[in-house]
Parts: sequence; structure tokens; C-alpha cells
Amino acid sequence: MANCHLSFRRRECCYNLHFLSVMKRISCLAFAVFFATTLTSAQALRLPRDSDKLIDSVQKFWTAMTMSQRYKALEFVLPEKRDLFLSGSSMPVIKARLLGLDFTSKPDEAMVRISLDIFTKESSSGFLTWTVTDPWVWKDGKWYYNMIPPPDVFPKGSPQTPVDAKKVQAEIETKFQILHNPIDVGTVKDGQHFTVEVPIKYTGDLPLSMEMGLPNPLIALGHLSDPITARTENFVLLVGTDDWDGPFTLPLPLRLRYENVTVERTLTVTGTVFVPVSFRQSPEEGPVPGKQFSVFIRNNTDQKSSVHAVLVDGKMELVSKPEALVPHGEVEVIFKPHPNETPDRLYLTLDTPIEGRTDYIYRFPHVQH
Repeated sequence: MANCHLSFRRRECCYNLHFLSVMKRISCLAFAVFFATTLTSAQALRLPRDSDKLIDSVQKFWTAMTMSQRYKALEFVLPEKRDLFLSGSSMPVIKARLLGLDFTSKPDEAMVRISLDIFTKESSSGFLTWTVTDPWVWKDGKWYYNMIPPPDVFPKGSPQTPVDAKKVQAEIETKFQILHNPIDVGTVKDGQHFTVEVPIKYTGDLPLSMEMGLPNPLIALGHLSDPITARTENFVLLVGTDDWDGPFTLPLPLRLRYENVTVERTLTVTGTVFVPVSFRQSPEEGPVPGKQFSVFIRNNTDQKSSVHAVLVDGKMELVSKPEALVPHGEVEVIFKPHPNETPDRLYLTLDTPIEGRTDYIYRFPHVQH
């Protein structure tokens, strides 16, 4: 860490420690179960009730959202929140992937982590990826998405006692502190998911909500189950290093809110993502039927491994593949594209792990449809 006084704890074990498989009809979904090692009552934690129903509802909700069928997604929204859901604007979600469920002490409530690919012109790949945490509740034998806008968490002032906006703004600005800013997470590997606790000090009397001003591809704000008060010691960031390579400096706009008063703060997070195995393609615009298409795989480590398999879901014919990945070397995989079929991903499986992993995935950018 660049700052030796940094006291946040990176709890990487919250992710990827346990995997469980749930069979639903003809498909099997493997998902990560997240838990916090610092909880004192871990024995009271459990999965949400009827987890298979929850997963099925979450998948159907996000399938509808990725197809821009908001009214179809509406059936999975808590009935009393449907007007709120329809009144908001939707993001251009390309893909949604279920990452996992949090353990909970309330089996009728669930926090579901979703990885979203959002269309954007700002990225060369055409999309950005980040993680969100959705609250779901069990009601009348079904799971529903519980849309809770931050302002609704707190009681509103009565018409007889309107909020003094200037006074509230001054209190938040003077009494809320982020104790470590910037935060350096150091060097992390591609594909890691972990949490970072950000220490704060708040001496005000007003309960506050917090939200991220703008989404970004690496970091999301962890769910705040309670308002920020003088007893709150930290908030949590969710970090996912998928689809990133190299250093990053991310200014995170944070909005602190009490009723209709908002104060913005900026927290800067820095670090470097190390990609053990990287990919590039030729031609850059993607596969073209009738022409040879190559994917170059580079091993950025000192480790060596033989190549077990290279797969593209049968959407291209494999002409040749390398026998091994040598340290700091690059090899070529040659394909013959099939007509009217375009692969989304390339799956690389190694015989021996490189940086602890035998499976690597390359998502084709600039896919032509």
C-alpha cells in the first residue's frame, strides 16, 4: 500500500470462497456465496429462503431488462414499488450475470450481486462492466425486487417544519469526514472481487443516505442497510477487476443526502490490475466469414503451462492451437469463422494453473451482428 497508515481491510474472502450449484429445470447455475468473516454471529447467518426461486426470479427480471421489456420485468418488482420502477429511466444493459447471494439473518430478505455490461460510447469495447447489489424480499410466496431510493429510507419533514437547506448542508459539510482519501488498493489480479472498508467520522445528528453519483466499471457502493449516523464507522466499496488491465485512478462522486438536501464528496481510489494472461485479436474488427481469424494469447508471468483446450461454443472452426504458454511469450490461435455465427467469448483451459487459475475467458470486442 502506498499509505502505510491505511487501516481498511480488504476482505477478498467475501467472494469466491464457497460455490454452490442449484438445479433449475434443465439448467444449472453455479454462483458464489459471499460472507463476511468479521461477523460475530456467523452461526445465525443462512441463505435466503427458497434460493432456487430467488435465482429464477432474478434471472427472469434481468433477462427482461436486457431485452428492454420493462413491463415484463415489472411482475418481479414489489407491487407497492412498481410506480416508482416505471417512473425511473432505464440503463442500456447489454448483459447481466448473477454473481452471488449474501448470507442473511433474515431469510425473507436477500441481497443479490449482479454484474452488468452497460452500453457506452466511452469505451473501445462498446460497454463497461460493474457490479450492483439488488435488494429482494419474499412476499406471498414469491421473491420481488425491492426498489428503495435513498431519499425514501428516511422520514420526511412535515409541511409545518420545512428543512433549513443551508443549515443542513453546513452540518453535513462540516461534520462528515472520509478519514482516508485517496485509497490505494495496490496491485490486484484480473477477475478478483473484494470489498474495501472506507473509514469515516460523522458527528452530526441527521441520518444520512449515500449513493454513487456515477457508475464506473470497477467499483460499486456496498448496500447500506441503515442510515449513516454518529455510530457509523465506515462504508463499503465493492471492487471487481473484470475486463481491466493496468493502473487506474477513479474519482468516485459520492452523494450524501438528507431529505431534499444533497452534499457531494469525491473519494479517489487507485490501484493496478495485473492480467496474468491477456488476449488480442486480428483483424481487430472481429471474425469475417471466409477469412482466417486469429487470437493471440500472451502469458505475462514467469509460469509455464500446457494448453488443454480452446473453445468458442462451436461458432468457429479451430484450425490450430498452441501446445503451451511459455513465460512472457505470445502464441497464436487460428480459427475459420462459420457463416452467420459470431462468438461472444473464447474459453481457454490450461493443464496447470497460471497465477492460481486454469480457466481464462476472452470476450470479443467489436462483435459484428
